[in-house]
Amino acid sequence: KHLLAVEVLRKLVDLAPQDAEAWNSLATSYEGSGLTGQAEEAYQRALEADPEYARAYYNYANFFARRQQLARSEALYRQAIEADPNFAVAYRNLAAVLQLQGREAESAEFMRKFKALSADQ
Repeated sequence: KHLLAVEVLRKLVDLAPQDAEAWNSLATSYEGSGLTGQAEEAYQRALEADPEYARAYYNYANFFARRQQLARSEALYRQAIEADPNFAVAYRNLAAVLQLQGREAESAEFMRKFKALSADQ
């Protein structure tokens, strides 16, 4: 399933190399296929194409969180929030990463922000 998506998305980014959404989708498909090196490169290409694309920062942060690279994940969640201050799940995931690092007060602050944003939707 993921390998078929990789094939299709690879053609799409060849045709539209500045399409950040396509690069982001390719990255998640690479990751789903176990191709982590290619996934990381595709996330970087997504962010080069659109440095304000919050979803790519978020997905890239998840990529690092799954690999227990918490500092890198934290920085990327913060960038996702900077790009889109209303991106509720980025606050939740940042809270979780901070919790794993033993930063309780900061974690609680971001969880409150997540709940406030979620209540507004």
